[in-house]
Amino acid sequence: MLLWLVLALLTAFALFVLLRPLTRKPGSEPPRTAYDLVIYRDQLDEIGRDVGRGVLGEGEAAAARLELERRLLASQPRAETAARGLSPRAIRVVALATMIAVPVLALSLYLKLGSPGRPDEPLAARQTERKVLASDGSIDLAKAKVMLEAKLAGAPDSLDGWVLLARTDGAQGDWPGARAAFDKVLVLSKRAPEMLEAYADLLVAEAKGEVTPQAVALLHEAVTAKPDLFRARYYLALAKAQGGDIPGGLADWRALLADAPKDAPWIASVRNVIAEAERQLAGDDSAPVPAPSQAQPPAEMAAIMKLPAADRMNAIRGMVAGLAARLEQDPKDLDGWKKLGRSYRVLGEAQKSADAFGRAAALDPKDTGLLVSQADALQASLPDDAPIAPAVAELYRKVEVIAPDQQQAQWFLGLAEKQAGHDEAAAAHWQRLLAQLQPDTPEAKAVRQQLEAVGVKK
Repeated sequence: MLLWLVLALLTAFALFVLLRPLTRKPGSEPPRTAYDLVIYRDQLDEIGRDVGRGVLGEGEAAAARLELERRLLASQPRAETAARGLSPRAIRVVALATMIAVPVLALSLYLKLGSPGRPDEPLAARQTERKVLASDGSIDLAKAKVMLEAKLAGAPDSLDGWVLLARTDGAQGDWPGARAAFDKVLVLSKRAPEMLEAYADLLVAEAKGEVTPQAVALLHEAVTAKPDLFRARYYLALAKAQGGDIPGGLADWRALLADAPKDAPWIASVRNVIAEAERQLAGDDSAPVPAPSQAQPPAEMAAIMKLPAADRMNAIRGMVAGLAARLEQDPKDLDGWKKLGRSYRVLGEAQKSADAFGRAAALDPKDTGLLVSQADALQASLPDDAPIAPAVAELYRKVEVIAPDQQQAQWFLGLAEKQAGHDEAAAAHWQRLLAQLQPDTPEAKAVRQQLEAVGVKK
């Protein structure tokens, strides 16, 4: 009860401080127009001083005086007009009513919608969550599967339950079980496009990155029903590249980027894949056939998906923090730093993402994908209208040394040179980039616009 009294008093005090000025009686301040008159007279005197010092000619001074005199005359009627509005008494009544009504309404809403009598529930008291924990506090997938199967026995038509079971089986490497669960998912969802895409994703993971014919069939069905499934479109482009049609895959990936939301977290990854495909198409035998990340969804994700929506992000941030702490103990884990960089980028923590990619690049300095990801995250940590940062330009110069025709590096180095006033250097970067692009693509159009801006007609 004491806590409630303290909170009520604090609320009342805050409102009193905020509304106190409204309860005061108005003073005898001069009207605004009185200040205007003083300012205009000072400006007239200033014109006279400027004429005396030779700064203004007589003609200019006469024009300035005429304008100020016009303003002086225009201000006179306003000075005689009485201000209209609520009376001081009405203002004080409104302020006092607000001081009383706000805490009363807030308390009424909380008592109706809140749960003031509900006790805290620490993890030790949460029996459901504790049943799926291993001895070290991590999620035990075997226990989670048992719980899911028990729930599905009582609710066999639970779509979410079958999706969780399929992903849990996949995380454990039980691919036949995962496929059987997804077959049930497709029936329950009436072959919803998102479920077709998720099933295909599982098949790609089972095939260790290869987009199998069965996966392609599911993806085509999904995209036909819903064309904005970006992950499905990515995999279909990858299937073309893996089948030897790298130009076709490149065209599809570029179209994917053109349709992507500006804040999509996967844009940098698609750009890196495009860069790898371009290098292979140019005859670089060392460039691997583009493949999706082989990292499986964290084992904890199945359990996290069961948490209330408000708790999921905190749980994910906890996982990322755990990965960061582990990498501080094992700083030579290249794949771990890559994963941390991607995780921070998804969470919107661009500076931390750039730092993680920087640690990864220090372990593999020749990997242009890491340098590009670091530069992309570093620029994203700045305001949207910020120029290319010097540190970002330096990273792209390192990329250019390793891969002179890397398209993203040529684009941003051109922007950096342009903002520095080096139009010829900017044009050189963009001309090299334009030579690699198909003439009718959105990317080529953007490059031509930049070339025209620095005086080069294309």
